[in-house]
Amino acid sequence: MIKRLLTIFFAAVSSFGAFCQQNDLEGFEKFLGDEKVEALNMLEESFDEFLESNFPIQPTENEKIKQLLQIIKETGEFEENWKFNSTFNLQVIRKVESSGLRKEFWTYNYEEYIPYYYHQYLIDSIKNENPDTILRIDSNQIQRIYNSDEEILIIENPDSIDGMSYKEWSDSLLDFNWRGQFTFAIDKFSINDSVILEYLDAKEATGNISPSLIASGLLYRDPDLSEPFVKRIILMELYYFMIKWNLENKKTTR
Repeated sequence: MIKRLLTIFFAAVSSFGAFCQQNDLEGFEKFLGDEKVEALNMLEESFDEFLESNFPIQPTENEKIKQLLQIIKETGEFEENWKFNSTFNLQVIRKVESSGLRKEFWTYNYEEYIPYYYHQYLIDSIKNENPDTILRIDSNQIQRIYNSDEEILIIENPDSIDGMSYKEWSDSLLDFNWRGQFTFAIDKFSINDSVILEYLDAKEATGNISPSLIASGLLYRDPDLSEPFVKRIILMELYYFMIKWNLENKKTTR
């Protein structure tokens, strides 16, 4: 099942060119809100600078991204000699965290996530139809609903992993947040874009997908990788981890 969904996702990437220009970037950004958009724009600014520094020969943004993804596809790794702007990237990571953007795409195992944005979206939709409707979000009630619905999984494993207890190791992992506002917005504001739908289906079914498979899928049949929604998926799927890896491992920077 997982293999089939991934195959569908990779095959569907070929349809990017047909529909991607219709995607509603303005609606996407309005839905995310100013703080998260600012963080995403900083991430994009860092990515653009990274592309210029590391792929100066490629004439277009699309070609630069293609070269980057080709390397990730073939090696499954990030290059130690890539140049990063560490000073700016530290600000980017802090903004991604403080704005809440990271949590809308990736969550740590220890984090609780309740999609309040979705309940507000429902209320706003109802009020658009009937402005006189009086509705509000009861945070305490929503909290109780999600706490009662969440599955509690207890794993008895006394062994340590990489010198950490099982809980410490588990809590340090980042997982795809399929309920996050980012992916909801990508879905909501992509218009007639089948590849976005297939991408989200694959992500919901599999959660984390390896960088090499993401790169391989996005390169299939030569799509426009600079299209705003495609680029934002690359930012959250790959580039966020690239700058975290760089800062944590103190690789080649400037």
